[in-house]
Amino acid sequence: MRPLTNEEDLRNPDQLETNKLRPEFASQVITFRRYVLNRIKPKAMNNKVLNGSMYAELVKSYSSSINKGAIPNIENAWSYVCRNERMKAIVEGIEMYDSLARKVMNNKLPLSAEGLKKYHTQGKEKAFALFKKKAIGNAADEYVKELRKKIKLKYCNLKFQNDREFNRVATSFLNQEYTAIEKKLKNNEYKSLNDFEKELRLFQSFFLESGLNSPNKKLVVIEALQKSFSDAANSFMKNIQQGPENDCTRYPKQIGPRNQ
Repeated sequence: MRPLTNEEDLRNPDQLETNKLRPEFASQVITFRRYVLNRIKPKAMNNKVLNGSMYAELVKSYSSSINKGAIPNIENAWSYVCRNERMKAIVEGIEMYDSLARKVMNNKLPLSAEGLKKYHTQGKEKAFALFKKKAIGNAADEYVKELRKKIKLKYCNLKFQNDREFNRVATSFLNQEYTAIEKKLKNNEYKSLNDFEKELRLFQSFFLESGLNSPNKKLVVIEALQKSFSDAANSFMKNIQQGPENDCTRYPKQIGPRNQ
């Protein structure tokens, strides 16, 4: 039965809507399609239903053996399919971890060490759950180790991004909040280096109590204030040398903010 009466349309029948076909032909197409879908059974091997890509890999493996004049080895073909599916499961697991990592880097950074570890654990659990769901056959240790290794590298990169973002935010915060102290120092409003040191300690406490999160938070502010203290000490010593003789007991014996 011809699907169409129009010769011009017969050249591209696949691009036509069903209602453009002859009713008798369209009815038989629908009947045949229903027959196939109701009776056909999905291809399975070793009690595992094959998806399209798995079936294609089997066909490819069989065709390759036949073209080489060999008898197709079902066991070897299945092993190849399993290996291919495990590799794809690793890729999808990493993509799952990356998806969560992107959300963290776009909206959450910087985080505390505990907060970052929490998101890492969630991402790792989701990645391994997806891997176990997608991988077929016995999940060999080498594939599990490979997934764990890749996730560890991703986590190291995430920590690096977190530290870099914290340093950026912290530097901006320190520069902005330190302006008042720097202005007083330039105007010689501190009576002694000891008074300046006390204000630095108050500033350090203020910074540590701020909402910025990082495992290196204390180290960052100490390093920044130590440099400020060193510059201030040089300034005070220069003033002493240029001005009248002063009482040296005004200046502390210890240089630099003490660790709290």
